[in-house]
Amino acid sequence: MKYMIDESRGWFRQGDVAFIPLVDTPELRAMIQGGKQRPDGAVAYGEVTGHAHRVDCRGGDAVVMEVGEDVLVDVLRPEGVLVIHEDHDPEGEGFKNSTGVAEPLPSGLFIARPQRELSLDQIRPVSD
Repeated sequence: MKYMIDESRGWFRQGDVAFIPLVDTPELRAMIQGGKQRPDGAVAYGEVTGHAHRVDCRGGDAVVMEVGEDVLVDVLRPEGVLVIHEDHDPEGEGFKNSTGVAEPLPSGLFIARPQRELSLDQIRPVSD
């Protein structure tokens, strides 16, 4: 599916998962309504340990939806929500910036994309 990336906002990363901000349109909202909700908030699963990258959806602060093969995140809480990684973030403190301070994923719509790496012979998922 094609999405319009919101170039006015920055991307966020947690390990091998990027959160890319999307332009909020009526068409995108209609696609989200037709998607399948992930109540556990998982946006990606680790291929080595089986861990998950999860958006904190408690209290209805965010919704994670499967739309086709894509995973979309709608952060409803104005202050944003934490993204938790079970292996690297067992305390649920979320994103850490370069100074070690937890930063929430801000409000808005995002597509969660596992990162890929290019080798000379193939394109493959980044191992986490």
